[in-house]
Amino acid sequence: LGDAGDHFGHEDGATALPVEQQPAIALDPTMLAFEVQEGAGAPAAQAVAVSNAGGGELAAVSTEITYGPGGTGWLAITPGGAGNAQTLDNAADPSGLAPNTYSATAKVSAAGATNSPQSYTVSFTVTAKPSTTEPTIALAPSSRPTPKSIPSSMMRMLNP
Repeated sequence: LGDAGDHFGHEDGATALPVEQQPAIALDPTMLAFEVQEGAGAPAAQAVAVSNAGGGELAAVSTEITYGPGGTGWLAITPGGAGNAQTLDNAADPSGLAPNTYSATAKVSAAGATNSPQSYTVSFTVTAKPSTTEPTIALAPSSRPTPKSIPSSMMRMLNP
């Protein structure tokens, strides 16, 4: 071994310890869009992948939904997977929603992640049902043509 003057690590005698990277949340994609016609069933669920953009192991994520104006309760998020490979399944339910475009922001948190929380946006467009009735034309009584009398001189011309 070296003598008392030998130092291991930095020149000032401090020992360098490895710096452990902390986990960081990465979301892909960061925007989802659903569309459905009024009265139809729910559209297919869409997933957001949650991965670790840092070091170590990503803790289980949790979500919090904030709705924009117009409608609430239409988005359900179900977490899946574990560690550095997690998913968030997003399902939009059109029940009770009038034709319009709705929005929500999902905040994703994980204990120990250096960039927690992260978020993604979800839009949900409910389109109006097309009309199933045939167009009709109605005439008001005052707009009907009234028969006019034909002068007798013209009648003779028509009936000799």
